Amino acid sequence: MNKREKAVWKLVTILGVFMIMYFTYTSIQDFNKLNRNINGSENVKGESKKNMGMTDYINEFEKYPGSLDAKHITQKKMLNVIESYGLNSRKILKETQKGYRNTETKMYKHGFIETYSNSKTKTKNSSVYGFSLIDSSITKGEFFLTEIKGSVSSSCNGDVLLKNVYLKENDSTIGSPLISFKSSNQYSCDNKKDIDGNKLCLKNNGEIWYSFDERVYGFEFNMNIKGSNGYFFSDQILANYHILKNETGRTIGIPKHDSFINRGVGLFLKFSEPKTDYDINDINFYDKGNLYDKNFLNTFVYDDEDLMNHANYFYNKLNDDGNLEIYLSTNNEFDEYAFEVTCFKCDININERNLNELEIIRAKIKERNFYFELETNDPSDLTNIVIFDGQDGYNQGKRLRAVVPTNITIDQSGFGNPIGLAEYQGQTYTVTLGDTIGGYKILKMNQKYFLGKNLQSSNIDTLRYKK
Repeated sequence: MNKREKAVWKLVTILGVFMIMYFTYTSIQDFNKLNRNINGSENVKGESKKNMGMTDYINEFEKYPGSLDAKHITQKKMLNVIESYGLNSRKILKETQKGYRNTETKMYKHGFIETYSNSKTKTKNSSVYGFSLIDSSITKGEFFLTEIKGSVSSSCNGDVLLKNVYLKENDSTIGSPLISFKSSNQYSCDNKKDIDGNKLCLKNNGEIWYSFDERVYGFEFNMNIKGSNGYFFSDQILANYHILKNETGRTIGIPKHDSFINRGVGLFLKFSEPKTDYDINDINFYDKGNLYDKNFLNTFVYDDEDLMNHANYFYNKLNDDGNLEIYLSTNNEFDEYAFEVTCFKCDININERNLNELEIIRAKIKERNFYFELETNDPSDLTNIVIFDGQDGYNQGKRLRAVVPTNITIDQSGFGNPIGLAEYQGQTYTVTLGDTIGGYKILKMNQKYFLGKNLQSSNIDTLRYKK
């Protein structure tokens, strides 16, 4: 081999070694880049999403479903990588967001948290409970309340429906039944002394009168009349209520604006013929804000287009992902809600559920209502130190003679009566709605006050909590 050939081979060898080193270097760099793309940058981990790797995103999907967002540049690049492998990035994006708290819902915007439970019985019902952790109330209007991830029960023959829906504001149930009874036929009120308590009663002239101990905002009943005779409501009822009737004889009264039937006695309705053979049954009178199933309201015939602005109602639908969307229209604020869903099974993450329940318990034990009445222990009030003519003792002794609420426990289902504690004459008693203590019949209980009917004067007094 001559010098020329040796020089060529030397050059080839040097170029070969250089190429091997180059390809080795670039391979290492590509590997490091790939490693960073997969695992992220260890030395700057957690500082910014731009330093995250695919593994971090996968972990983030699992921990925070819906965290992948095409709007961020680095995440958009990741979607492009997914597409380069022939995968459908939109489908993957959608899957990561299924079950995530939909940012369009009121539940998400107001910082609510939810817990779910599925029935183990044949009813195939699921329960949902929502609570505000930041003491934020949802205001009135029609809105998309929440989206529940789950699936329709395959063994259920019925439709997915909402039932037993209730709302609360400051632990007070909105629209709860005030008075319920099966029939009104057992009451006659031709004598004035018979018109008392919570009842409907019939007079001989065909009039049905009411007697209420508290304001009534809505009513509902079944009317069965034999023969061709009809009936009509009093002018007061017609002026203040939307009256809805359907083919089954069900009648609903929905208040216009904030109308209500005041406490006391008044004419409810009158039959065309005094001796009408009738039956009113399944009667309910409601507090302010009673909720109706919109599908049920659609079974009634009504002409007033403004009706749905006054009615509080709910409805639901299944979306393309098989999730359940809950919609609500209400004229009341609320910071807590619950409902059951038929023929639907909620997806439940046990850890998430336990965390949510603990967060709710923690929030509930915090004091959420603070108020101070200026007249309490007012040093300028002379009745604290002087007995005036007609005054029964000093004000300091009034607490011993008064009924003073000290605590209340609300049934979380929303349907049981609250249980409270009240002091009277130095002793503490357990009371609930309808109980009598210190000459008062307890009519209403919440975290701010109790309402009691004075059995001597028939006045409705506000019983304030012990400071």
